[in-house]
Amino acid sequence: GGCEMKKEIKVMQDKNLSATSKLIMIYFIIENIDSIDISIDELSNIFACSRKTIINSMKELEEEKYINKIKRGQGKNNIYIVKGEE
Repeated sequence: GGCEMKKEIKVMQDKNLSATSKLIMIYFIIENIDSIDISIDELSNIFACSRKTIINSMKELEEEKYINKIKRGQGKNNIYIVKGEE
């Protein structure tokens, strides 16, 4: 709907996000992902960039309140919750 586009534009115009963070967030929006169980390696394959870049981007998205990270430990993937509009 019309609401989706606004979310993407808000992400694109956010000066606190790096290009990779924007790409990841827009991917989540387009794919309608509200929570995802995924490894850093998988993300780095999807977005064709280094683990370090992905780690930094996910941290950035968390700091800017776009996502919440749920740590599961024991070698399990983190779960990322994509936040909706407040």
